[in-house]
Amino acid sequence: MKNHKISNDIEIIDTSDEDKDIWKDENSEQSVYIPSEEDSNDVEQERIEDVVLEARFVAKKIKELIDSKYQVIDKKEGKRNIRYKDIAILLRSITGIANVYEKEISMLGIPVYSDSSGEYLQSIEIETIMSLLRIINNPMQDIPLVTVMRSPIGNFTDNELIEIRLNDRNSNFYEALMKTDTPKVKKFLQLLEELRNDEQYMALDEWIWNIYTKTGYMNYVSLMPNGNLRVSNLKMLFERAKQYESASFKGLFNFINFIDKIKFNSEDLTSAKIIGENEDVVRIMSIHKSKGLEFPVVILAGVGKQFNMQDLNEKILLDQDLGLGPQYIDSERHIEFKTLAKKALAIKAKREAVSEEMRVLYVALTRAKEKLIITGMQKNVNKALTEKQEMIDLYGDISPMLVGKYSTYLDWLELIYQKESAEKLSGIMDLQVIEKQSLLKSAE
Repeated sequence: MKNHKISNDIEIIDTSDEDKDIWKDENSEQSVYIPSEEDSNDVEQERIEDVVLEARFVAKKIKELIDSKYQVIDKKEGKRNIRYKDIAILLRSITGIANVYEKEISMLGIPVYSDSSGEYLQSIEIETIMSLLRIINNPMQDIPLVTVMRSPIGNFTDNELIEIRLNDRNSNFYEALMKTDTPKVKKFLQLLEELRNDEQYMALDEWIWNIYTKTGYMNYVSLMPNGNLRVSNLKMLFERAKQYESASFKGLFNFINFIDKIKFNSEDLTSAKIIGENEDVVRIMSIHKSKGLEFPVVILAGVGKQFNMQDLNEKILLDQDLGLGPQYIDSERHIEFKTLAKKALAIKAKREAVSEEMRVLYVALTRAKEKLIITGMQKNVNKALTEKQEMIDLYGDISPMLVGKYSTYLDWLELIYQKESAEKLSGIMDLQVIEKQSLLKSAE
């Protein structure tokens, strides 16, 4: 057990357009920020925008901590200024999200490391090189071709790409490119031809290294944020090509198919690991991987995200104790509905899922030594808080049945906040609501 009081800040980004009240004690050092996810009927672009906005908010919070020289307790040094390695960002799932946080934090000049092994094939440096391999193998692919042309390898601007397309609007982009007579286009086509010729007599791994050399792409990514990691990823692609050919598989076409199959099966390759325990960087990791670790400052982000209950929508549910829960299908009337067995299994599966989420949340809330900052996004925060107070009054307490009615960590934290009241929690858990529009304006 920790023998000193931890500062807990909860900060909520309100994604609705209505005016919001600020739920914060101005005299307190602690606040709680919770942004929640957009409703399911919101467009995908808005959800992406919200993830970026919350990541940007978290990045600014980190910068504020560093710039203000926030004090943490060190066993060896006693009280000292906070360092980057004292901060960890925890996410329920890092897939597709960790890279957004990494980008926003890096843009503020903050060193950051994301342990997102599932993001290797989606990293910009690997995507670019794989796109180059694809168009060398078959240039009649518009998306990989434009990807390479817009990258530092081609260095084409959007206006230049539009001009190329206007040369031939009906054929594929490569044919339009062939009909464009400019020095830049000629140089690019010559590069593709040289690399295509080199591939005929070089081993795959040697040829990939030749690409790095001729294009200067490895030197370029070394100057990007997290350049060491990006260079290591490119070197790892070279090593994997070498391993692939040593396993009696030959040729560029087969290697591209191998990578595509990995992506199609929602699998991935492990990113290069270049960060040690003592590296002075902010770490991004899943809550699961943080188990057993402690950090002076922890930012638990994305608590407004809905729990993953997709398994409950399967046609057939299975349980080792209760057995099979099928969907009933009436082929004559062309209807289907859940059987009683499936409903029973769904209830049990949901209870188990909620229990697991409680255990995961407990892990997340106990990783901080000095300060815990919780962030999330939610629509109509004031309305949500009022409704929760009404539910607490109705149930008389925070019962398991009441907890089961909600589907985000933010909902659970708000239940506690409403049950215990702001005065009792002052100095322990303080909550602040921030309007999304105000954050968007500050970013302009």
